[in-house]
Amino acid sequence: MASKASKVGLIVAIVAGIAIVAILANYKSIFSPRWKTFTSQPGAFSVLMPGTPAANQTEATAGGSKVPVDIVSSEGKNGATYLCSYIDYPSTPEPNAAFDATRDRSIRAVQGRIVSERTLTMGENPARQFQAELPSHDVIDERYVLAGQRLFLLVVVSKAGTRNTGDVAKFFNSLQVTTKRL
Repeated sequence: MASKASKVGLIVAIVAGIAIVAILANYKSIFSPRWKTFTSQPGAFSVLMPGTPAANQTEATAGGSKVPVDIVSSEGKNGATYLCSYIDYPSTPEPNAAFDATRDRSIRAVQGRIVSERTLTMGENPARQFQAELPSHDVIDERYVLAGQRLFLLVVVSKAGTRNTGDVAKFFNSLQVTTKRL
């Protein structure tokens, strides 16, 4: 017959095992990834992002011309996706026209509904920020910053019910433009 001490030890081991399994199964939602500064020399910016940012390139249309678009992305707490990219226009666009066109393309692409929108300034650069709800009830937050001919796009896509306003603000407010584009 097992002693009382060995029964208690067995119960403690079982509870510890269950706790470890629960932590491992929910690791990403329990622990936030570390935030790191990502610096782009060619993009002339730095931004704070969770986890390990991955960079890639695609094409977009800006001012009627096809232009390369560098995109940096990472995953945050609760599966939120963080994106930072920029587009260089052939000439300096009118800020509201650039913001409206970019926002409208974004909303159309995800079939979202704008929940809020505001105009702001980051340093001396005009900016616009909006939040939209997607058909899946996920939430997308976007901030655009125009520095000369360069339009920076900051995007956070959060799963329904998991939006972290502090992390969105931390990401958006961390953008540092190192050289103003003319």
